[in-house]
Amino acid sequence: MALLYLYFVLAVCVAMIAMIRGRSGARWFLLAVLASPLIAGLFVVILPPQDMDYEVDDGARARPREIVPMPNNATIRVVRSRRATERPGPYEIFVNGAQIGTIGRESAVDFPVPSGQLSVVARDDWGDSRPLRIEASPNREVKIEIARHGGRFCAAWAMVFGLSDYLTLRQIPATRAAT
Repeated sequence: MALLYLYFVLAVCVAMIAMIRGRSGARWFLLAVLASPLIAGLFVVILPPQDMDYEVDDGARARPREIVPMPNNATIRVVRSRRATERPGPYEIFVNGAQIGTIGRESAVDFPVPSGQLSVVARDDWGDSRPLRIEASPNREVKIEIARHGGRFCAAWAMVFGLSDYLTLRQIPATRAAT
């Protein structure tokens, strides 16, 4: 019985270390209980910390995100289709590190954004996407499609290891109107 208590105490320690390092404590606790507290503890210590207040700029040192107020004179349209692997919950949309809104299943939402070079990221409870770099201008609408890869196993893998290719963003080419 004492070994069982020690097992759960170690799993709680793994969860606390995970929370300190910016990861989900509840998810790491479950992983530690299902696998082993020692193995999960090694993984949580080896993986780099996740800190959402900082971003890494092309391999350079981390720098604080700065939100500069700019006029929202351009538009991006985010499209999310219904697929069998899609989860029903909303995805959060970030532009240049700032959350601009959410998008639900089977919908398309227009977001006002500043014109110029933008970095768009989608995120949900399980993981996020790699940044999509786009050029927004006041005279055209940029269309972006969100897709999710894999099923529940891929979601669990992304949750534990913090992968940034769980969701994908793809810019939809603009179609020219017939003249």
